[in-house]
Amino acid sequence: MQRILTLTLCLLASSTATAQTFITFGSGTRATGIAPDGKWVTGTSGIGTFLWSAQTGFNAIVGSSSSSEPKVANGGVHVSGTFGDATSGLDTAARWDTTGVLTFLPGLAGQSGFSLSSAYGMSDDGNVIVGLGWVNAGTAHGFKWTSGGGTVDLGSALFNSSRANGVSGNGSIVVGWDGNPRRAAIWSATGETVIGTAGFSSEAWAASFDGSVVTGFQNNQLMKWTQPSGVVLLGKLPGSVSSDIATGLDISADGGTIVGVNGSVLGTGFRALLWRQDLGLVDLKLYLEANGFASQLNGWSLLQAYGISADGRFVCGVGRNPGNQLEGFFLQLPGLDPLIYSCDPGVGGTLACPCANPASSADRGCDNSAATGGARLTSTGSANLLNDTIVLITQDQRPTGTTIILQGTSENLTGTVFGQGIRCAAGTLKRLYVKSANAGSVTAPEISDQTVSQRSAALGDPIFTGTSRSYLAYYRDPVVLGGCPSSSTFNATNTGTVTWQ
Repeated sequence: MQRILTLTLCLLASSTATAQTFITFGSGTRATGIAPDGKWVTGTSGIGTFLWSAQTGFNAIVGSSSSSEPKVANGGVHVSGTFGDATSGLDTAARWDTTGVLTFLPGLAGQSGFSLSSAYGMSDDGNVIVGLGWVNAGTAHGFKWTSGGGTVDLGSALFNSSRANGVSGNGSIVVGWDGNPRRAAIWSATGETVIGTAGFSSEAWAASFDGSVVTGFQNNQLMKWTQPSGVVLLGKLPGSVSSDIATGLDISADGGTIVGVNGSVLGTGFRALLWRQDLGLVDLKLYLEANGFASQLNGWSLLQAYGISADGRFVCGVGRNPGNQLEGFFLQLPGLDPLIYSCDPGVGGTLACPCANPASSADRGCDNSAATGGARLTSTGSANLLNDTIVLITQDQRPTGTTIILQGTSENLTGTVFGQGIRCAAGTLKRLYVKSANAGSVTAPEISDQTVSQRSAALGDPIFTGTSRSYLAYYRDPVVLGGCPSSSTFNATNTGTVTWQ
């Protein structure tokens, strides 16, 4: 292990999270990995490998850039990549953790030049890393490393070289290629299965959480594989030529959304792609421009989408900025939950739950006396002042009880103790709606209610284009947990923030 000094840089992204979120990381950066929770992004820059979140900003975590494409685990607790090992003098697959330790992974039997191994993919929790290891100077095999079991040679069913490009979120299924020409392959507990059709070049790059859906390319077309259907070709972007390749590089947890790249050096250049069942295969930039991103993307080209969050909402990648420089980006896809959730109790710099009642997972408030794991706030619709359709929905409260939807003019990521929960909505606070929970849930506004923007204006807080508001719900919970004061007879959901358009 080699201890690396973590350099905290006070560099902020070029925008804040909005309903049309488009955050960029500066010329010369590439954003190559996004955490499954959608809250952390990693990549490379002129100052080394970086790790970014809305809470922590932009930080250089290793003083040299990974020669591969770094990936990041949930909570930003681990980053995988390929780094120079000062002890061996070889480029080696490694895992970084939040203590600043860079752990170099054992290789296979050999090396090629100054390379021992390369990391390509990582499981959601960071405890499984896959990639390529050299068997000798001319042959490489895919490898799978686990925190409890070390490095395993995945071999080659085609008696050639192989490589592991990705791993399912739960760490059980490894995907990549085998042979020459390359053919897409899957490795599981029962061994290797070559899924690529003989006679066509193909690779698998990413798998859904359980590994049941795989993406990559075959015969230069975007590919989606499932056990029942086998390989299904999804085509290329309009305007492509024969030499262009459409490749899926990452996939959502349920396998329903794919991002990647379309093009080639000798073809039409490179364009980031998006595939979804309801959309089909689309040019990511054109889709975004048609859905509210025209001003943010003016002068930009989006070249490659490297990663997508588990819920299919957030994407990272690389493009060319208006100055024609390569630059990494992070964005939120339109038409989905418009709220941004950056305030998890006990995570990062946010206060921990005050009553020995931690949330069971991200994007929840503190646990309650019904032991639901913490109430959740989500949303649907659009935060557009010309057509305000945003609806706020809570889940996993106590089954019944009075619930208040609260709006703040700012967000305090440290949070404030609020009954048995943590409130991150701050600034001028307005009680928008008072509801009664049914089966642990409320919805607001309902048909008879004013819209959120109308209600805010009626309460003396008119919302203007480009301004942000934070939202949470707090609800009655008469059973006080964990020795908190007897007056703490209420709890709160997580906090979500949106910028109105």
